[in-house]
This record gives sequence, structure tokens and C-alpha cells, in this order.
Amino acid sequence: MGHLKKEQTIARIFSSSLLLTAFGLVFAQPIYAAFYRIAVDSNDVGYGYGYGYTDAMGDLGYGYGLTADIPTVVTGSGTPAATSATLAGTLSSNGNAPVTAQGFDYGTSTSYGSAASSALGGTLSASLTGLTCGVTYHFRATATSGAGTGTGSDATFVTTGCPAAPSLGGGSGSTTGTGATTPVITPPSTDTNTNTNTNGSKPTGPSTTTAPIVAPSAEVMSDSKALTTMLGTTVNVRAETAARASVASSAKTFSVTLSSQDTKIATNFVAYGADPATVKLGSGERDALLRDQLNTFGRLSIKALVQIANGQIPTERNLGKEKAQLPIVLASFIKDWGHRPDFKNAKDNLAWNTPMYRIRFARDLVKERAGIVAFKAIEKGRIPTTPLDWSRVRSLGYIK
Repeated sequence: MGHLKKEQTIARIFSSSLLLTAFGLVFAQPIYAAFYRIAVDSNDVGYGYGYGYTDAMGDLGYGYGLTADIPTVVTGSGTPAATSATLAGTLSSNGNAPVTAQGFDYGTSTSYGSAASSALGGTLSASLTGLTCGVTYHFRATATSGAGTGTGSDATFVTTGCPAAPSLGGGSGSTTGTGATTPVITPPSTDTNTNTNTNGSKPTGPSTTTAPIVAPSAEVMSDSKALTTMLGTTVNVRAETAARASVASSAKTFSVTLSSQDTKIATNFVAYGADPATVKLGSGERDALLRDQLNTFGRLSIKALVQIANGQIPTERNLGKEKAQLPIVLASFIKDWGHRPDFKNAKDNLAWNTPMYRIRFARDLVKERAGIVAFKAIEKGRIPTTPLDWSRVRSLGYIK
């Protein structure tokens, strides 16, 4: 309850003049009801319906109303598919004020970064599209009124596993001799080098490991002090400033929207790295790796960055980006390897994914020079200049 302030009226509901009798006298006083901001002890505390009487000058007298609170919402379930999901929630109370908007915040961390609206009412529902398969998403219900915005608790869902990529179509030259092949862009479950020499030994291949890659958490990656402590280095404000500018430029170039937390994570990745392999790359190569991911992946994934830096095929994928690159990568693969890829062959699979996701390997200048020589021979003297060219160099030098 509180004093109703007419000067902050939002919308008049009705006004009428009634004859009021007091002590045998007749007064003509308008009865005024409206939606007012309520003030208690001279401090505005919310909105509420109120009533009051006006004098001849139209000033509001004292009246009473019910203070409004922010809406209360309950986050429901998330029902995912590979690249889409349906979210549910409930508006349990409007807080005594009309709800003007409701929906969900969602994203790959508790910073969310994206929002989806729902029709007004007691039940919240929204359909999400354009998600990445095999990824954990966070979400929460939201509702807004004049009193503020209420949010539900955080919940998660995991998009389903990635379906097989589109067929490359028929044609000769497949190592299996079966014509059509289908890329399976997942890392082999055993040693990536499954070919054998005539004596039974394995040929020399890229320096990769199939041990599970554990990337730092989003909380660690977004905290410069925690990250540098983990990596055994110190905070470098100048390096962060330069990295932040580069991240913003890369995101703009590839039309990728990064949340505030993702921007901090990307900045710290470029400035410091995330594991021993990415630290060894140096800030310039980490910056290039991030640009490649925004280009080929369309979003930030610190787990995929660490996998790629360690010579592994990323376990998270973007099928839309793969489809767009497929004709270019297929043409370059056939040109470099002389046949269509056989995805049952671990070497072919890694060689396919190296240009697709710009995979890196532990630096070996001898292999890199061999890759450059092979590239120039294939391209009739042309030197590598683009990120795709350099990924072909790595494929030729480290894998072939």
C-alpha cells in the first residue's frame, strides 16, 4: 500500500463524478481509478492498480493500490533434434502487472547470448533453429512487465548426434571402387594411422593423438587470471587489448555474433592459448586458427579449437558450412590425392577434414617444406596464399 502519484499515471481506466454525502453535506467529487506507480516513503517501488479522489484543480488525493512485482516464470523442458529444439516454460505469476513480453534466453553457456520469443499467456513455447548438432545448450524462461523482467532457472539440452554428411555422388577413382562415398566427419576410435606397410609396420603419419582432448571450461577461459595460472604464465593487458580488437574484426568479417562471454573467451584464447599445443602455436597462429573456425564453423567452440590444434578431427560440426565447402574441398582432395576420399580409411578421413576445418599439427618444418613443394608441383608453380591453400599444404606434408 502507498501514496498514489497522479503525475506518473500510465493509463486511466475510468473516471466518474459521484455525489458524496458527508455530515449531511453534498459534494461533487470525481472518483478516479487508474494504473499508477506506487510510492512508499517517497521511493517508487513498483506499479499497481489504485484509486483516489481529485479536488477541483484535478490533483490526486491519497489512495491505495497493490504493489507489483516482477513476473515469476518456471523453465520447462527442452526437446532437441540435430539442429533445432523446442523449449517450454510456464508463467506462474504476472506479479500484479500486465506481462508485455515473454520467451527464452539460450546459448552454449550461461551467458546465453540469444533470445526467442513466445506468445503471451500462461504457457511459454519457442522453436529454435540453426543449432549445431551434438552440442550442449543452456536456456531459461523469461517474462517482462512494467515492474521488470523475471527469469527462470537455468536448464540444458543436448542436440542429437550429427547425421551423415551429404553423399559426394558417384564417380570413378574411389579407393574402395564402390563409386559413391559418404563423408563421416568423426574422429576414428583407434589410432588414426590404420594403413600398414608390406612388412606389417605402420607408415609414418602426422603427429596426432586420439586421447580425449579436455578443453578448459568456459569459466576458466573467460577469466584471464584463472587461465594464465593454469597455463603457468601471467596476465598481459596489452596482449589482451590487441587480441580483443582482432577478435572483433574476425567476427565482423565472417558475420558471426559473439556473446560477451564468447568474446572474452576468444580474446583470451588468442592472447594466451588454452592448452600446451595452442600455447606453442603463438598468438599469431592462434588468431589465424580462430579466424578459420569462425569461417568454417560459424561460431566459437573452444573444445573444437583445442582438438584442431592437436591434429584431431573436431567432434562438433556445422553441416550447413560443410555443405557450402563440399565442392571446393572435394575438388582439391581429388587434385592432391588423385582419388575420391574413402572415409573408411583413417588417412583419407583426416586428409578430408584438414581443409574442411583447417586442422593443425605439431610443427615440423621438414614436413611443411615437403607440403609446399608438393602443392607447387600440383598447382604448376603457384605458391600457397589462402587459408585453404595452407590447409592443403598441411594435408600434403603431414598426412600424405
